[in-house]
Amino acid sequence: MSRLIVKNLPNGMKEERFRGMFADFGTVTDCTLKFTKSGKFRKFGFVGFKSEEDANNALKHFNRSFVDTSLVSRVEMCKSFGDPTKAKAWSKHTQSSAPDKPSKPTKTDNEKAEHISEEG
Repeated sequence: MSRLIVKNLPNGMKEERFRGMFADFGTVTDCTLKFTKSGKFRKFGFVGFKSEEDANNALKHFNRSFVDTSLVSRVEMCKSFGDPTKAKAWSKHTQSSAPDKPSKPTKTDNEKAEHISEEG
């Protein structure tokens, strides 16, 4: 089984239409569009195929093509969850297990001691 991620879909996209677009290329096992918690469409979705060959054919056809008036910026093969080459999720809508950078710089012990001695 192979999955594709399709980015920059038009706002009015519905799941039935999304599935139908890819059904011409082989057996679609699953498809899903992504929404925020408030229900706003995030303009991307995933589609799964029974065979990798079907997924590759769909990838070649839809990558950098137009859906309505939106240029589908990228269609890529999905990577597994534990894949170290997978790009870091950066969207405010994604959950992060641990932030890479602290939001507020922390003071070192020396800076804390200097700050206390200046006050006292």
